[in-house]
Amino acid sequence: MFNRAPNPNAARIYINWLLSKEGQTIFARANGYVSARLDVPTDHTEPWRVPLPGAIKTYTKAAMQVKDSLQPLLQEVFGSQ
Repeated sequence: MFNRAPNPNAARIYINWLLSKEGQTIFARANGYVSARLDVPTDHTEPWRVPLPGAIKTYTKAAMQVKDSLQPLLQEVFGSQ
């Protein structure tokens, strides 16, 4: 947010719209993105890009900690590249 912006509420209004179903639908279609919102359609992207319900999220802090501890085992099994 800018100090002394001409309309300080404009950014808030834009973010609210962007995070709405309509905003996420437009943003997702324009960028080939899959929204985290469950009510946003995914017909614009390949089916394999849409996460399955209950899928493991590999980008969380817990997943990254597990990855770091599994790295030596994976290198032993598959070899290092």
